[in-house]
Amino acid sequence: MPNFSKYALSDRYTNCLSKISKYKNVNAFITVFDNAENLDSASSDGKIIAVKDNLCVKNSYTTCASKILSKYKSPNNATVVEKLLTQGNLILGKTNMDEFGMGSGNVYSNYRPTLHPIHAEDSVPCSDPYVPGGSSGGSAVAVAMNLCDVALGSDTGGSVRMPAAYCGITGFKPSFGRVSRFGLIEYAESLDCVGWLTKNVNSCIDLYRNLQGPDQKDPTTLNMINYDDYTILQKIRNIKSGGKRNTISLGYISDESFFVGMNPEFREAYFKVINQLRDEGFNLVEIRKDFVEDSLACYYTLATSEASKSLSKYDGSHGNINDTIREQGFGFEVKRRLKIGSILSSSRLSTEYYQRSHQIRHRIRQDFNNIFTKCDFLFIPTVGDFPPRQSKFIYDHENIEEEELEEIVHSWWALKESSNDHSFMKAWLNDTFTIPPSLAGLPVLAMPLLHIKHPELANHSFSGQIIGAIGNDKGVLEMGSIMEGLFSILENQRQ
Repeated sequence: MPNFSKYALSDRYTNCLSKISKYKNVNAFITVFDNAENLDSASSDGKIIAVKDNLCVKNSYTTCASKILSKYKSPNNATVVEKLLTQGNLILGKTNMDEFGMGSGNVYSNYRPTLHPIHAEDSVPCSDPYVPGGSSGGSAVAVAMNLCDVALGSDTGGSVRMPAAYCGITGFKPSFGRVSRFGLIEYAESLDCVGWLTKNVNSCIDLYRNLQGPDQKDPTTLNMINYDDYTILQKIRNIKSGGKRNTISLGYISDESFFVGMNPEFREAYFKVINQLRDEGFNLVEIRKDFVEDSLACYYTLATSEASKSLSKYDGSHGNINDTIREQGFGFEVKRRLKIGSILSSSRLSTEYYQRSHQIRHRIRQDFNNIFTKCDFLFIPTVGDFPPRQSKFIYDHENIEEEELEEIVHSWWALKESSNDHSFMKAWLNDTFTIPPSLAGLPVLAMPLLHIKHPELANHSFSGQIIGAIGNDKGVLEMGSIMEGLFSILENQRQ
């Protein structure tokens, strides 16, 4: 007797392939798999899943969107991929990304940029398209356009959350160590996390339930057992059962210096959400913004320094990446960051900035620890503006001299612009709201909450981040579920 239960999955899979072909101009995928043989082993209710191209899928290309890995086939599955396959899901293909995860626009790819979903129906290519965010932009576009059910990404300083915000979907970064990174090709070892992008919070919760947990192949996961805050979870359960909402406290920022450079419409939307939460009975607590101070300089110092070490294996430089940095294997944004990382590894600047970064990171962790003695969750924006256009990321500064790069490093820490107009630094500022919780290893859910009008980006949403104490992943997700239900109701009431 034929297995009719497989037909629904087969139909969904065929529909996904059809859409990918129809909307190939957005360039969401690097590789699409032929899954004809795998359909029989998948569950009839399995999810069709896209995987960012820095996560290994056995016997398939894993390129990190880089020329230097264009011929690399992994002999193993990443742990998260193995878990998803074991649970009866289907891996659709590998999504486009910024090379090695270095970028926030999904424009730095050896396989051409990924476009924002707004360009899906363009009959004539746009000369300066909107970006979907990065570095997990391909995964975000795949989910936003229903090219798959859910997608895996990676988040180092906001690489899941920013594209989720720009594409109007939900993105989750778990606590550092909560989900195995085995099979994730690293960018910055002390910051990288596997994350995911979905259409709603419940799908995020399902993935968390299936992917979290210790893994002997990743020692960072072995210390996270029993970190859940059961007091907060009980308060959330009580609210879902009809209990009073004022038992949950949400921290927010009101200091105007926190919003410098932010689009006024996004600032207004942030306070609309805050006021609505207060009106709905939640306890709102004003929090100091100390955790933001020096976070960008700290992050880029640590990330570029770690990247210069982790990527040296690909060009044979064994830690001295300057010897081969101008080889053709790396794209120019990766070259630039590796050059900066190499400069920061010098004995003089290492003492001045690299060691200082570790001290600041410790202070930021303490700042968050103090915050969570005052509130259960912190709520801040995900991004501060609409998606930029591609021209904001494409520069004429590929061959910056070492002296200029050193000046850039000094300018990070002096909190001022460098004397040269290095526009790529402005692009790095996109991570202002996402970096601090990454430095502290915290769980963060980015989710769309309020519509903001834009003349071209229809139905664009203000995205907010729910941040919890380390290990409080379940609490963050359950709080997100409450807010998603609340704001969908409120939005429907306004229409």
